[in-house]
Amino acid sequence: NLKKDNLPEELKDFTYQDIRAWSNLEAKFELAALLAHPKSAITNLFGGSLHTIQSAGPAALIKARSIKYLKRINPEWNSMNDVSDWVVKKGVVPEFMIHELARKEIRHLGKKHGLSDSVISTAGKFMSVPERILRRDAFMAHYVRAWELHGGAIKDPNHPFLVEIAKKGVKATQFLYEAPFRPFFARTSLGKVMTRFQLYAWNSVRFRNDVIREAKRNGFRPGTASFEKFKRTMTIDLFIAAMGSIFMYSLFDTAMPQPYSWLQDTANWLFGNETERDRAFYGTYPTAIAPLQVISPPISRIPMSVIMSYAKGDWSKLTDYQIYTFFPF
Repeated sequence: NLKKDNLPEELKDFTYQDIRAWSNLEAKFELAALLAHPKSAITNLFGGSLHTIQSAGPAALIKARSIKYLKRINPEWNSMNDVSDWVVKKGVVPEFMIHELARKEIRHLGKKHGLSDSVISTAGKFMSVPERILRRDAFMAHYVRAWELHGGAIKDPNHPFLVEIAKKGVKATQFLYEAPFRPFFARTSLGKVMTRFQLYAWNSVRFRNDVIREAKRNGFRPGTASFEKFKRTMTIDLFIAAMGSIFMYSLFDTAMPQPYSWLQDTANWLFGNETERDRAFYGTYPTAIAPLQVISPPISRIPMSVIMSYAKGDWSKLTDYQIYTFFPF
């Protein structure tokens, strides 16, 4: 083990708890600076709902939001609030907000510095509210599919088979972000900073690979469940990619799933005109190394925007737009 006496003088006064506290502070800053906006909530709902439709089908999602239909499964459900409460009791909660952004610590920090709970909670609502809706819808859509698969023969709404199938649907489409579901290098305090918001992109690619592999195992046979899922996924993805290419900076462009957004930026970077190449990968880095943005942590945008403005001798982009994204809300 490395003894404290062998550490550089600058590091001797710091502990692992300090590193963890800095990581949590960075998470709270990114939450308030990048996600505390209605645009984030809408984009999240849009992208998450598409995954549910791709996996379970549009009919299942419609039924999952119809209390009239759900009462056929459980007559005790009288409103979507009843359904939401039941889903939470089954352990389907927004793990991203609880484990990754530590809401309890945010509230504690707010009280310590005299901020009201309402102010602290506002930053999280743009993520927590959509996350709860998406996870409930994904759970119930796959729950309905499993119930229909057996022709409604399973009368117990709490039957473990239905619940487990629904949970697997949430895991496949909305993704889990707590430590056991992260790569090893992304579980440490520094790893969380370096991979902030990137887990969604990786899971998005994995979801599509799983859909293709499942369809391939069944020989891409039309009429099979795996082929129908493959067809829905490809159709929706191609539609979003086409709309995103036509309407740049629209909802379709910002919510374009990976790896298609990476491919679009790569195409602009390699074959676009000077303006398109400069804007590829958000124009964070010099054009020659623009793809590095894909693996860069969001906190790097602050020093990089200043460095790029200094290198180019043009501070207009920093003063007119970028500097406003550094502040919470």
